[in-house]
Amino acid sequence: KVLRLAKIDTLAALNVAFFVNAAMLIVAGTVFFQHVNPVGLDLQKASVTLVPALGTFAAVAFGIGLLTSGLSSSTTGTLAGQIVLQG
Repeated sequence: KVLRLAKIDTLAALNVAFFVNAAMLIVAGTVFFQHVNPVGLDLQKASVTLVPALGTFAAVAFGIGLLTSGLSSSTTGTLAGQIVLQG
């Protein structure tokens, strides 16, 4: 029963992550394709580009998203390393 619940939890989390990532790619592709040449685009230019297109809140949300994704990936890497080293 625990394994079944773990599978459901994993599938739910991966589905949510998929739709969040898809939404970010769609918004980024739409905004950056219409407003700027994406060849020289970096993270600082991306946040500045969001302001005229979507408003200040979008730039703040972009920064918060970058911070939380960094924390999430660091935590995941640490926990995965711990599990591997435990055997």
